[in-house]
Amino acid sequence: TQLKEEQTQLKEEQTQLKEEQTQLKEEQIQWKMEQSQLKAEKLALMKKLQDVETRLKHEKQAGLQAEQRYDKSALEAERLLKAKDVLLVEEKQARLQAEQRNEELE
Repeated sequence: TQLKEEQTQLKEEQTQLKEEQTQLKEEQIQWKMEQSQLKAEKLALMKKLQDVETRLKHEKQAGLQAEQRYDKSALEAERLLKAKDVLLVEEKQARLQAEQRNEELE
């Protein structure tokens, strides 16, 4: 009888161990699924970061190009203002010369 009780107890322990093993396998599967999910999220975030970095690089480049165009426009405006000043001086000189000729003719 004692042997049967020990056998029964051992079978119960064996059943319990099998249940624990099954539970551990289920937990392992769950952990692997979570790990795969986290890996996918990490890859998605890395892709998003790369896209943002690329966009920032392009925006910076576009900003530099706009700055260069602005500088070029400012230089052109400065050149035109100087040319205008020269023309105004030449016009004034021509007017003075015309007045002098008119006075000489009178």
